[in-house]
Amino acid sequence: DARHTDHPVLYATPGSQALLGMSTAELEGRPLLDALRTLGDNPAGILLLERSLSAGLPCVAMLSRKKVTAGDKQPVDTPFEQTFELRLTPLKDADGQTTHVIAQLHDVSDRQLAAERLRLSEERWKFALEGAGDGVWDWDMQARRTYYSSRCKAMLGLGEHEVNDDPDALSDRIHPQDQPSVREAFKQYLAHPIGIMQLECRLKHRDGHNLWILSRGKVVARDAQGQPTRMVGTMSDITPIKQAEHALRDKLAAEAASKAKSEFLSRMSHEIRTPLNAVHGFAQLLKKRLDTSDAVIPVGDLQDFAHRILGSSEHLNELVNEVLDLQQIESGIMMLRPEWTDLKAALAQCFAMLAPMAERFEVTLRIEPSPRAVPWQVWTDQRRLKQVLNNLVTNAIKYNQAGGCVTVNVTAHGPGGVKVTVQDTGLGMNAQQLSRLFQPFERLGRDTTTIEGSGLGLLITQSLIAAMGGQIDIHSEPGIGTRIAFMLPRASNDPDIGLQEPSQASVEGLSDTVPLPTQTQSTPHMSASSTAPSPCHHNAQHPLRVLYVEDNRINALLFEEALRGYDYLHLEVAEDGQMAMSLAREFKPEVLVVDAHLPGMSGFEVLRALRTLPGLKDAPAYMCSADALPEDIARAHEEGFVGYWTKPIDIPEVVNTLSALAGQDPEQAHNAAS
Repeated sequence: DARHTDHPVLYATPGSQALLGMSTAELEGRPLLDALRTLGDNPAGILLLERSLSAGLPCVAMLSRKKVTAGDKQPVDTPFEQTFELRLTPLKDADGQTTHVIAQLHDVSDRQLAAERLRLSEERWKFALEGAGDGVWDWDMQARRTYYSSRCKAMLGLGEHEVNDDPDALSDRIHPQDQPSVREAFKQYLAHPIGIMQLECRLKHRDGHNLWILSRGKVVARDAQGQPTRMVGTMSDITPIKQAEHALRDKLAAEAASKAKSEFLSRMSHEIRTPLNAVHGFAQLLKKRLDTSDAVIPVGDLQDFAHRILGSSEHLNELVNEVLDLQQIESGIMMLRPEWTDLKAALAQCFAMLAPMAERFEVTLRIEPSPRAVPWQVWTDQRRLKQVLNNLVTNAIKYNQAGGCVTVNVTAHGPGGVKVTVQDTGLGMNAQQLSRLFQPFERLGRDTTTIEGSGLGLLITQSLIAAMGGQIDIHSEPGIGTRIAFMLPRASNDPDIGLQEPSQASVEGLSDTVPLPTQTQSTPHMSASSTAPSPCHHNAQHPLRVLYVEDNRINALLFEEALRGYDYLHLEVAEDGQMAMSLAREFKPEVLVVDAHLPGMSGFEVLRALRTLPGLKDAPAYMCSADALPEDIARAHEEGFVGYWTKPIDIPEVVNTLSALAGQDPEQAHNAAS
């Protein structure tokens, strides 16, 4: 009732009674403001209502009351206060005087809570984006407008008013190489707008440099037909991440290159030292015999020593040539001198050179008859073509089987090209071996056989064919054989040149030979300190028993010759780990000498196996290997070897070491034997 200054309550609805917590009797006649004060301490709201009532004006005031619960803890997502909205509506008479006031009280706690949650969510979202340095864009497709946040613009060094709401405002800043992928990403996503679109591209900064940007976006609104109408997304500067990735790739590439170089040098060292060991060792033996007074050296021994030294030196020469070829190819400095080359003549010469080798291996050489339309004239480097043919046919002979066959076939290939196929009936290779075929010094386990080779020839062949503009193709099946074909792009058919298939008699009658690749090993001697037990005195009746595990027959023979004449040393040789275990059980060696690379088991594995036998747990062990890198020697010491003899071995040092273990003076023993 506005006719009274205290505005007593005339009527209260049940809802208002419930909100105020009072009955009709308690409310009727009670001043309105007194009734509202029961909600709690709301001085600002009460003051506003008091002024509005006095002036007869409508108003809206927000009042609150602390929520009373049974316990101290509030339910999750329940406010500690109730919020009420009070609306005053004055009613006036004909003279404009306020006679009554309608007061509407609403509990708006849920609405206030939702608004508060939204405010907090927006603050968190804004903080997360700003904290992460992300910008926000909002694309209204129907209105053709795009909102870019301040962070989007600042990220590119642009001011607030330097970017308008045109959807293409930043398109001209996308790197030209990235523009097609960006357009395609949006096109694909809008065609199937499921999930989140994500793309990376480079944007040009105001200063001229490029930033790597990660943009994520999602469709948030569609029309009645389900077509996208609005898309919201973020922009993140990922330049530091890209720079770190690039630095990591460079680091990994450098480490890989360094590792590959180290492995190459290690294998190279090993390959060189094997023949060098024979050259150096047999030369020492020869000198030793010549230095002996009144020595008469059997001619057979001299011839044998000379033959082995010469063979090893030739192998070294072949290896050096192959390594130089490989280095020239990989560095791109190999000079090719293309000319029209008679392929028929090159094949005939190749067969003539390799006929003695084929006879020695009991392999038949055969050229399949070819159509007269075959283009025998090939535009290529003649010397390198012969090198390719020799290498392929040599491998086909070496890795064949007794009674096998090597077949060469020549056909036209493509427009103006020629294809040469070399097929053998050897052991063949499986997929795993084929994957390692073109690795430097990789011989697929054949380095422990009597077949000589360096593991470089096929790699050089592949590189030479590529340098001549051709291709190489390999197909192999275990137990069936291997077929290698190479194609050269430029050839000509000369009808005056025909190929007469060489008969077996003509092949066998040729006496020319071709240099064959062989194994190699290497490295200057590097001694290692020994922690061997104190020496015992051994003599001819009780010699020091030495077991040498070596699969290379020449190296084993060299070791035997080095110890010949020292009757207080008894040497036994095993070719592999299995033979070494069997021999050690009967021989009971007192000193172990082990090669690093053995068939079936490595030298380290052999030593570990021998240590399990009675009496060999503490036997002094020496590694005799062509691996001579510091890490090889360090690993040998870690594995329990007390000494390391690198090939070519220093025979006097080996004899002195073993003599010391036998408690003998090698000079006195040698003079006595002489």
